[in-house]
Amino acid sequence: MKNISLLLNGVLIIAVAVLYYLHFSSSIGSTTATSSSSTLKGSAAQPASKRIVFINTDSLSQKYEYYKDAQKELEEKQGKLDTELGGRLRALQNEAVAFQKKAATMTQEQGQQAEQLLMRKQQDLEQYRTRLGQQLAEEQQTKNREIFESIAKYLEKRNANSQYDYVIGYTRGNPTVLFANGSLDISKEVIEELNKEYKTSLFTPKK
Repeated sequence: MKNISLLLNGVLIIAVAVLYYLHFSSSIGSTTATSSSSTLKGSAAQPASKRIVFINTDSLSQKYEYYKDAQKELEEKQGKLDTELGGRLRALQNEAVAFQKKAATMTQEQGQQAEQLLMRKQQDLEQYRTRLGQQLAEEQQTKNREIFESIAKYLEKRNANSQYDYVIGYTRGNPTVLFANGSLDISKEVIEELNKEYKTSLFTPKK
């Protein structure tokens, strides 16, 4: 089975877009009102200044403890399942070798039955491997949703006083963001607060 990898960058881009959407939507009304007022006065509307900050998604994937724990948990599960599947595959291969050794001494009917049995076991193993892969994929999606929710909720809380109009998910080399002023980087503060909340949640009984 393929290695598990949480799609954190995509998750974070969606998460930080929450603020973009909320504040862009809320600013439409105020901008429209300002524009209408200015039009009545016969003067052009002046665009309001915007506070734009960014979060380095690479830093989040490396330092956000929730993400790292989720990644580790999925990798451990995958390792155990790979070990189990490897054992079953070796056992089936041993049966195939034993069949080849005995084939010369078997009747045609016995040989056909043994061959069909091996084919059914191989199909069962393939189906089992597919089910495990689907289960891991579902767990991965669940973890992605949980990580997204934790980041989105934190960003909404952090921006309760509307200090930011836009929050951008930034990755070095990302062609959609060619330059970012380092003074606008809030990655460190966000990661520290996310980790504090995550550690607190670990010791808080679930309802």
